[in-house]
Amino acid sequence: MEIKEFAAESFDVNRWVNAQFKDVDDVGADKRAQRLATQLQILATAAQQNSERVKARMRHQAAQMSRDVAALAKLVRAAQTHAADLTQAVDAQAAGMPAITRIAEAGASVRKAARIAAALDAQQQLETLPQRVEELVAAQKLALAWDAVDAAGSASVAMECLEQIRTATIAEVARAAAAGDSGAAADAVQALADHGYADAAEAEILRVRVDVGTKQLQDLESQFAQPDIHEVLHKAAAAIAADREFVTAAVGSAALLPRLVEQYVFAVQPLVERCAADAQRRSDTQAAAKLLAALNAFGSKISSVAGPDATSPLLAAAAGGISGLGIAEASRIRESSLQELQQIAYENGHAAAFVRTAVPALEATFADVAAALGRVTALAPAAGSADAVASVTTVIQDMVEFVQVGVTGLARRAGIDVSDLNKAADLAASIRGDMSGVAFQPMTDESKPDAVACAAAYALLSALIAERAHVVLKQARMQWAQYAQESMGQTEDTVKLTQDTVEPQAISDVEAATNDARRTAAAAVLFMMTAVFRAPLAREVQAITASGDSDTQVLVQFSSAPSENVVDLGERMHMLLPELEQAESLYMQLSRGVGQAPLSLYTDVVHYFGSEGDPLPAMLTLVLGAVQRALVAYVCRLEPPLSAQSLDQLRADVEYVASVAAAFESALDPRFAELQSWLHDDTVSSELLKKLQALSL
Repeated sequence: MEIKEFAAESFDVNRWVNAQFKDVDDVGADKRAQRLATQLQILATAAQQNSERVKARMRHQAAQMSRDVAALAKLVRAAQTHAADLTQAVDAQAAGMPAITRIAEAGASVRKAARIAAALDAQQQLETLPQRVEELVAAQKLALAWDAVDAAGSASVAMECLEQIRTATIAEVARAAAAGDSGAAADAVQALADHGYADAAEAEILRVRVDVGTKQLQDLESQFAQPDIHEVLHKAAAAIAADREFVTAAVGSAALLPRLVEQYVFAVQPLVERCAADAQRRSDTQAAAKLLAALNAFGSKISSVAGPDATSPLLAAAAGGISGLGIAEASRIRESSLQELQQIAYENGHAAAFVRTAVPALEATFADVAAALGRVTALAPAAGSADAVASVTTVIQDMVEFVQVGVTGLARRAGIDVSDLNKAADLAASIRGDMSGVAFQPMTDESKPDAVACAAAYALLSALIAERAHVVLKQARMQWAQYAQESMGQTEDTVKLTQDTVEPQAISDVEAATNDARRTAAAAVLFMMTAVFRAPLAREVQAITASGDSDTQVLVQFSSAPSENVVDLGERMHMLLPELEQAESLYMQLSRGVGQAPLSLYTDVVHYFGSEGDPLPAMLTLVLGAVQRALVAYVCRLEPPLSAQSLDQLRADVEYVASVAAAFESALDPRFAELQSWLHDDTVSSELLKKLQALSL
């Protein structure tokens, strides 16, 4: 707002007021009126203060000027008198020395008068400096105004005028910057720089150019309900390019450009955040990919101006949306297909119906997970994409938990201690107090086949989960590696959006979790098929340890026939193969019922617990070997002394178990075979026990 505008002869108050409120709505009218009132009050106060200062100086210096004028008049009159006298003297004594002397005195008087006149002129120039500066500023002759102030030196009035010119020149910088007039801006900037105000000039250019560019972006956004992020960022890049030309011409360098870019980034950041949030809300990975492409293009255009890190705040804003996409995808799956799977409950006696219902729900959930991973890995390796992948993979963790909860429920119903599942192959280490549960009964018990069918059902589901997870995660891993490789191939002058180039750890973690669940389900199957041996083995331990419980060390009486517990153990070994086949048949029926390839129930069992060959024979060998090792462990717990009858009893028991194992054409366990050979030797009992102790170690 300039005071000269109000002093113009053509100034019309009504027209001026109407112009100020043009295009201002009702809401902004009050704010605009308050701001105009404040500016007018400040302008009026400044004009009044300048007028008062001029009047005060005139009053203060009027008397001095009067005295100087009177002195000058006196000198002039004296000079006139001397001139008249000189004329007379010259006329009277043309060649006399007195005339020459008077001429010299007259010359000195004239020079003194000239000095006084110059001093008065300089004083008058100082007195009129504010008025002249004001006139020059009003006429936009700023260069002349600077010259006038420079000529005044360091006088106080010159310092006061200097501030006025500085303000006017900064206003000229703002006008030229807004109009894109680099020539006028360069002149004004140079004048300010010559007088120590370069920082003020640069700050004004920065402010005005950012305001102009931001206004253009806001106008572009206001044209659309959903502004195109590509168009907005393209406009911002074009504005930065224009600013680069203007700033270089006006300031002489591009030092201001990074700060300008920073302001543009700040201006478009809210739009980027809205786009990222909108993509997250709608689970729209295409919108997220479009956002990343726009940011990549924008970063490439401005990287030569502001460096590759200029768009970091925008990338951070987009990363939050990308990370949130994974959360949104996982929530959507949990509310649909996963929820259907989790609502399926196992009912006793209905294993086939459970599997027929659960497998389609499981397949549907994996289809959703695969689609979601395809969408979020397509954004890799942008910042936040690893978190998005991790969020989606938690759905697979939920499916793993579904199976684990089922296996835990089975263990509770069957009387199995869950901690025993981790020692399923170790019959000796797994023996506990209560063995009356379903798991410890033979298949002839009414409840045992259903418990085995339940274990088979969860083994089937765990295997399917592990296999489907492997396929889905392998695809995600390959796609991630592809995008990461493409990113690593970018040149150094290309803006890189890669902050998550390393494969997400969640992929490996989920694969490990599915394998753990598969092993636990296999352990449940193995426990079901071996629990029947635990009771006779436990009774055998009680019989053996009874000899060492009293102070008298009473010897257990043995006969040459196999003991009752060993016979019971052998009978259960004879029943093992039919029970394994029965369980295998149950599993085959479950697999065929859901269209799966008829794999063996024991494939995972023999894989995880160290046997080889065809699953059913390998399972038989695995269980028989475990029984033999358990018997060896119990025999090794004997304490001396042992009688000849005790050795005969041991030989009979071991030979009986060996004969049962031979009936299955199963090789003896190496430790059991070694025990058998020792018992055939005519070795004293103390040496045998030493060997047993060594064997147990």
